[in-house]
Amino acid sequence: MDPKNEKIVFNMIVDMLSSDNDLAKTQYFILTPKLVPDLKFNQKTKIHCIYSGGKLDKRKSWNVTDFLKSMSNQQMVTEMEAI
Repeated sequence: MDPKNEKIVFNMIVDMLSSDNDLAKTQYFILTPKLVPDLKFNQKTKIHCIYSGGKLDKRKSWNVTDFLKSMSNQQMVTEMEAI
């Protein structure tokens, strides 16, 4: 799926699962080898990152805390722009 449609589908799933209906009790797992920017997240969204693969450079450290702060800041900006 191209990034534009992947983002649309992901945001639709987040909206459907965040409502107060029976569908909100359902679990969904989305697996993707790439990071699509500007995805919609909320308090009910759980993200699990898997750090493995043949191309992962073990010599470089990847700071998870900095990444999560960056994602959080990006989401806040997106929410402010929507107001």
